[in-house]
Amino acid sequence: TILGISIIQSNSFSKMETLFWDSDIKYCYKIQGSVASFIKYSAALKVRVPKGYSHSELERIWESVENESNSKNNKNPVAQNIIMVMNESFSDLYVSVRGGGTCNTEFEALTGNSMIFFPPGSYPFESYINREIDSLASYLRKKEYVTSGIHLENPNNWNRKKVYPNLGLEHFYSLQDFTDLELIRGRASDSSNYDCVLDIIKQNMNQKQFIFDVTIQNHGGYTDSLNMPVTFDLSNYGSFEDAAIFFSLMKISDNAFKELVEYFSNIETPTMIILFGDHQPTLSLNTEAWLYNNTTQNTEINNLNKYITPFIIWTNYDIKEQFIEKISANFLPSIILETANLELPAYYRFLKEVYKVFPVITTQGIIDSNGNYYSDINSVPDNSILLDYEYLQYNNIFDKNKVNKFFD
Repeated sequence: TILGISIIQSNSFSKMETLFWDSDIKYCYKIQGSVASFIKYSAALKVRVPKGYSHSELERIWESVENESNSKNNKNPVAQNIIMVMNESFSDLYVSVRGGGTCNTEFEALTGNSMIFFPPGSYPFESYINREIDSLASYLRKKEYVTSGIHLENPNNWNRKKVYPNLGLEHFYSLQDFTDLELIRGRASDSSNYDCVLDIIKQNMNQKQFIFDVTIQNHGGYTDSLNMPVTFDLSNYGSFEDAAIFFSLMKISDNAFKELVEYFSNIETPTMIILFGDHQPTLSLNTEAWLYNNTTQNTEINNLNKYITPFIIWTNYDIKEQFIEKISANFLPSIILETANLELPAYYRFLKEVYKVFPVITTQGIIDSNGNYYSDINSVPDNSILLDYEYLQYNNIFDKNKVNKFFD
């Protein structure tokens, strides 16, 4: 204890860094010492009780959404297969990360929670999800869907093997569960990934299914095509080899997704497929200067444009077509359940109300319904609904006496 107090009170401790990539963490521990680094990281990652948080405040929020109607459409079927594909580096959904941190987009998209309420540099998969928390998957499991997660890599990456069950994904399929996969640049192709999805669908043919599928084909490292055909010629614009490789991968992803859609086009079981990207890629400085060069004077919006990824929902039955101009990953569960023609629990009905006011909420900034940009919550003139959002998120993840009725 005396040692810890001495370290905390030292001048050098206040100047210590907390960098959060795996290699950076090892570096910090090596240079700054294990005891001091452990204390510094523990303090940096501590999530504190939101100001004004109480169960009476939760009850107030509950009463505000309790009687909100669920907009089920009796003319449409309920989706029996819900396939949610998070495509690696697929680059117009707003996310909180870029070039890495895949698990944080997973966290937002699966739960409806937001990274904006965590300390900078946080990875909930590694630091906070050590018990069962409510999510889209756990809610669908209550609705008697078989819930599965797929990621054709090491199951321990981003702690998925332990986290997925806590999020309600009862089955987790990784690289070690499949053989004879097609590889592109040494990683499972999107086409072989979707073959695995179909295998799981067929295994549970007579049951409702929710599959959360994280692809790996387009993972970063675009300096070498590794014998992959490069189908984009950008020589007229300059020397952008990494962009040519990345765009060629995107074309392969498009073709694979087309095959998946065509398969379910010929299946009678009502099926919904959601495709979105986890983050944009990190490319060379030269390439990024070329790609992001535009005439917009708002530098904050320019920066936020680097955190947009595609988003599409397709069904093999007729639904109302719509275009969503702006949305961040945390609002996906509400839209997915509504489009699947399922009732929304109170938490996701609440998020629909938040979305009307702030359609984009990320660690990179907030955009309101009038298109105004804010760098953080404190700069928002009226952030009361965001504070309510923080209360509900804290209740779901951290409150030991959790109020459970928001996901009933």
